[in-house]
Amino acid sequence: MKVLPAAAVLACTAVLQAAAPTPADLLARARGAELAGKGTEAAQDATRVVVEAPASDAAAGAAALLGRVRLREGDFGEAAWWLERAVAGGALDAAPLRALAVRGLLRAQGMGGTWGTAQDVVGTEVKRPAALLRLPSGTRAVLDGKSATLISFAGDGTRLPTEIGEVQAATARPDGKLVVAAGEQLFLMDPQGKEPPGPLAALGRFAPAGAIAVDAAGEIWIADRKGTRLGRLPSGAPEPVLVLESKTLRAEALAPLPPGRGIAVLDTRAGTLLSVDPDGTVHPMASLPWGERGRPAALAADPAGQLAVLDEKSGEVVLVDGEGNVRDRLAPVSDREAPVAIALGPDGSLDLVTGDGRLRRAP
Repeated sequence: MKVLPAAAVLACTAVLQAAAPTPADLLARARGAELAGKGTEAAQDATRVVVEAPASDAAAGAAALLGRVRLREGDFGEAAWWLERAVAGGALDAAPLRALAVRGLLRAQGMGGTWGTAQDVVGTEVKRPAALLRLPSGTRAVLDGKSATLISFAGDGTRLPTEIGEVQAATARPDGKLVVAAGEQLFLMDPQGKEPPGPLAALGRFAPAGAIAVDAAGEIWIADRKGTRLGRLPSGAPEPVLVLESKTLRAEALAPLPPGRGIAVLDTRAGTLLSVDPDGTVHPMASLPWGERGRPAALAADPAGQLAVLDEKSGEVVLVDGEGNVRDRLAPVSDREAPVAIALGPDGSLDLVTGDGRLRRAP
């Protein structure tokens, strides 16, 4: 047997090491396979990452990918295990998927596992909820449009300046400031009331506003009250620019999607969910399960891109995944418990305001 010189052995080893994919390479390849619908290939590369490089920067992302694949396959136990590992490694956007996997596991074991009965959070009455907000600080609050009061789930209230008039819609920016539509203006407000509100932009053709959301890039999106016009506000612009206009559209609620996926739009005329890109390209996402019998009225999103939709007619809330599948439900016990506003949290929980003005939460 011919023995290679030491220099040749070292050269061969260097070539092999250079050709070997890094954990980051494997994760990128796994994500590409996942997007292409090749779950088995994606899982193989992701498994290599967490087995061969558990301490690498790519390990948490690979565990999250494995959890997503197993969740789509209906293997809730393994999905929950991988997603737990991903969250422990710092992949916080996997937390709502972990909650979903745990609920699916409980259902498979005959132990319920849905959102369950909503519990009262605070007894403050909300006369007309204009927005249900989860601020970046973790504070959960509802904005009462009638009294212009921001009520936290701890029960304390911050009175907003009454000179802005009745609030039409509001949302929170990533920096925690509130974007509030009132009259023909957009205002920027400090939720703690320590700074005076400042005018942000005119609403222009979008006045009065019907819905507002901030997308993953930090841009503000606005739908007018009729829902036939959808626009966004570029940084520094005096008013929103038109993105989409259609007499057949009724955009009554907006919610942010993960980076690169635009904004989610609830079209109540067609009873469907859409995503809209900044250039106005429309992508169908899902048909809602109620058909003509339902009356969709509110929309919320979590960091994983799942959407909660409220049916005003039945009071039911459904959780829809990124592929348009209904993954969870919450039905009210009575008409008094029927939600009128909803929000999803990063932990998979659901916040809601009921018709009788109560703030409630479903784990």
